[in-house]
Amino acid sequence: MASILLTIGWLAGAAGVLLAVFAGAARIGGLYWLGGFSTGTVLLGSMVVMMISCLGFLAALSTRRDAVDC
Repeated sequence: MASILLTIGWLAGAAGVLLAVFAGAARIGGLYWLGGFSTGTVLLGSMVVMMISCLGFLAALSTRRDAVDC
């Protein structure tokens, strides 16, 4: 289970960063719309994908068997 969550974390993180770079570069280049969506909306979507990545990593950490109980 932890390996699936880690894979989700890595893939979502990479996709979020690439999407953010793409949206940022498009906005700096003067494009306000990408495929019918504003660049701000695409950037917000990239933040959501990166948040999913963080939650995947957090879930993987919390399911570790060797974690120390506090």
